[in-house]
Amino acid sequence: SERVEENQAEGVMEERLAMMIISKSQEINQRFNRIKEDQKQSLEKEAKEGEELLKKFKNVKESLELKRSHEIEDDRKWEDQIQNMKSEFNRAIHQLTTEIKSLSDILEARKNDQQQHT
Repeated sequence: SERVEENQAEGVMEERLAMMIISKSQEINQRFNRIKEDQKQSLEKEAKEGEELLKKFKNVKESLELKRSHEIEDDRKWEDQIQNMKSEFNRAIHQLTTEIKSLSDILEARKNDQQQHT
């Protein structure tokens, strides 16, 4: 009968031990799941922030590229205007040179006429 009581006591102890092990393993499991969920949320938050930063970067990049293309367009317009002004200037100089040559020829002819008459 003592042996039976010892066996029963051991059984009760083993059962308690098994219950404690089950309880501890459930507790560890819950902690692990909580940590896993926290990390998942943290990673999702970081991914979302990364996407937002990437969007902002793309917007700034596009804005700068657009601004640069406008600057290039403006530069081309200025260059065209400068070329047009140079062309007009060269035409005017050519015209003046031609007129001066013509006047010079007329003066030379008059000078020659006066010399022949005197």
